Amino acid sequence: MNAKFAIGLATLYLVVYTGLLAAGVPLALQGALFTAAPVVLIWAVYRVLKDKSFQYPELSKDEEWGYLDEPR
Repeated sequence: MNAKFAIGLATLYLVVYTGLLAAGVPLALQGALFTAAPVVLIWAVYRVLKDKSFQYPELSKDEEWGYLDEPR
């Protein structure tokens, strides 16, 4: 499972959650979805941080940090 899938699933969850709230679902279901939302988001962040599908370049010894979109 890669980062794009995790972000897509978390986004879909939040869109469905918002739609169900607008539709006026029962309060118990709203509470359950609200309680599960942080778990879904934390899982997505974890998957993004642990994703190894793209190899980022190593920084040289004189670089403390860098951006991929900036020239060296």
